Amino acid sequence: MEYAFLIFRILMIFSFIFLIFMTFIFTKKFYKKRIFVWDFLILTSSIFILLQIINIFYILTLDVLLISILFIISGILLFLHFKEYFKDKKIPTSWLSISVLIILFGIVFSGFLLNLQENYKIFYLLILIGLAIMLDKNMLNLNKEWATERIKTGIGKLDELMGGGIPPKSIVLLKGQSGFGKSTLAKQFIEDGLLRDQKCLYIAIDENPKEIREYFKKNKISTKNLIIIDAYSSRHNRKSDEEFAIEGQLDLDKLSILITDVLEKLKSNKEKRCVIDTISSLSLISEPDILIKFIQNTISKLKDYEITSILIVEEGTLEQKTLATISYMVDGIIEFKGEGSKRYIRIAKMKGTHSIQDFWEYKIKNQKILLIRKYEEEIEI
Repeated sequence: MEYAFLIFRILMIFSFIFLIFMTFIFTKKFYKKRIFVWDFLILTSSIFILLQIINIFYILTLDVLLISILFIISGILLFLHFKEYFKDKKIPTSWLSISVLIILFGIVFSGFLLNLQENYKIFYLLILIGLAIMLDKNMLNLNKEWATERIKTGIGKLDELMGGGIPPKSIVLLKGQSGFGKSTLAKQFIEDGLLRDQKCLYIAIDENPKEIREYFKKNKISTKNLIIIDAYSSRHNRKSDEEFAIEGQLDLDKLSILITDVLEKLKSNKEKRCVIDTISSLSLISEPDILIKFIQNTISKLKDYEITSILIVEEGTLEQKTLATISYMVDGIIEFKGEGSKRYIRIAKMKGTHSIQDFWEYKIKNQKILLIRKYEEEIEI
C-alpha cells in the first residue's frame, strides 16, 4: 500500500505542476492580468504539491482536511467567477468542467478522512488520478479554445480546420451565394469577440443596425463593446440611432472618413474585430476602379490598426476582375457553395495556414453555423 501511495503522490506532483503551468499561461493570454480566483487555484495546487512532497518523507495527519477544503472553495470561487463573467449566457462546457472537476477532486479527496479498507483506498486513488488527468486535459483544451493567439470564429470545427482560428490582424473574405450564411458566420465572429470583452466594429451596409443589435440581445450578448457604423439607414431614408452613421446620400468618401474616425477611437484597444457587410452593395454606388481603391485603402487602415476583419461579398455582384483583385488583397478566403438542398463551406486560402481545400457540409441551427461532415465527392467551383 505504501508503494501505491508513493506512485500516487509522484503522479499528483507532476499533474498539478502541469495544471499550474497551464493556468498561468491561460490567465496571461486570456485576461492579460492577474485574476484572484485563478491565483487561488494556483496557490491551492502549490500547497497540494508541497504537502505531497512532505508526505513522501513524513506522513502528515491534517493535510487531507486542508486540501479538501481548499479545492472545494477554489472550485466554487471559479464557478461564481464564470457565472459573473458570462452573466446570463450559458457557461461554456470547457469552463464549467474545470470548476466541477476541482470540486469533485476536493470531495473525493476528503474520503481519506474515513477509516477505509485497503481495497477502497486503492479505488479512491484511481478516481483521484482520473480526475487529475481530466483536469489537466480540460485546462489544456481551455487554453486551445480560448487563449490561443489565433482569433476564433465561434465555429469550433471551422477554427480547427484553420489551425485554431483566423491569424491575428488578417483580412478574410467571405464569398458565396446570397442566403447561405455569410452574415451568420460574421455575427458569430463578432459574438465570440464580445464574449471575450474585445472591441468590435460592424459596418452595416445591407442590414438594419437595429436587427443586428436585436440578434445579440436575443442571444444575451452584451453590446457595450460593439460599435456599428450605420451605412444602411441613409440608403433607406431612415433616421439612425447609432452614434456613427452616414448622413445624406451614401458615398465612399463619407464612409471612408467615418471608418477612420472609428478606428482612431479603437486605437488604444489591443484586441479588435471588424465586419463589413457587404461590399457588394458598394458596387452600386461606385465604379469598379473606385471601389477597388476604397477596399485597398480600407484594408490598409484595418491592418495599420491591427484589426482582424471579415469582408462579405455576394456571388455574382462584382465584375470578375474586381473580385479577383479583392481576393488577391485579402489574407484569407472562405467560400460558401450550394448543391441541391445542401450547403457547403471551405477555406480556399488562409495566411499562415495549410489550407484544407475540402468542402464541409454545414447547417444553420438557431442562427448558428454547424459543420456536419466532410464532402467526399468533388464539387466544381
